[in-house]
Amino acid sequence: MSGIKTVNGDFFPNDKRLEEVRKRLSDPHVLGSSVLAENASEIERAKYKACESILKYRKKNGLKQKKLAALLGIDESRMSEILHYKTEKFTLDRLIGYSQILYPNLRLNLIAA
Repeated sequence: MSGIKTVNGDFFPNDKRLEEVRKRLSDPHVLGSSVLAENASEIERAKYKACESILKYRKKNGLKQKKLAALLGIDESRMSEILHYKTEKFTLDRLIGYSQILYPNLRLNLIAA
């Protein structure tokens, strides 16, 4: 196995291996959660955070996917896409809208750097 050996004796993958895994997991046809690319745009990062906020709400409230989908007024397959970070299937405003349903006091902060 190539990579860096950690203190506990495990190996952490090298950059090349991490990039291979990111590419495979980011493929929209792959089942499971997508990962955020290192070079993701700010829009993609915001969409990812919106999905993350929805997933956190689900976990905090112990909701099943079906119940959360009903709460947001969407079907289960769309809910699954959100919970698996399939951000390419949604616009930012749609994901923010779903987040606002769950977090009525949600505030966004745009910072010009």
